[in-house]
Amino acid sequence: MTTRTTRVARIAIAALFAGSLALATSACSFATLDPNHPAAGVNASAGGVQVMNVVLVASGTNARLIASVLSSQDDTLVSVSGAPVKLDGSQGKPFTTVQVNRGMSADVLTKLDDSGITLSSPDLGAGETANVTFTFSKSGDITVQAPITSTSNPDYSQSGSPSPVPASPSSTPSS
Repeated sequence: MTTRTTRVARIAIAALFAGSLALATSACSFATLDPNHPAAGVNASAGGVQVMNVVLVASGTNARLIASVLSSQDDTLVSVSGAPVKLDGSQGKPFTTVQVNRGMSADVLTKLDDSGITLSSPDLGAGETANVTFTFSKSGDITVQAPITSTSNPDYSQSGSPSPVPASPSSTPSS
């Protein structure tokens, strides 16, 4: 083979290899900085506090709050408030603010699933969402737009039907 023919053959092989590599990697998915959360709930963080997998499990006008909280410092979840978002995008009747006063140790996951936190509004509906605000004594407020699911959802059927919390509710925000 001549030098020119060898050079053309090497370029052709390199181009074929590069094309094969590009085609092979086009079907791959790579990790990104945008996390994908396959769970039904939503996550948010602010002021050193993370609220994770927030979802409301509704039955009628009551919804049990399912969530986990992680704080970088000792803190207290003071209250939970908010309002459903109607299908037309408008805000529904606000929840009665639930006073929680649940202490949290730094760097210890606190599950709220069995805390019995129940939010009530006549505008609750499975398949919709709700703006839920967590108020912490040190870290302030964190608001998420959480999905509302039904107690008939098999993933949440074990959580039972929500019932009003025996805690003393405070003021109802005006709409």
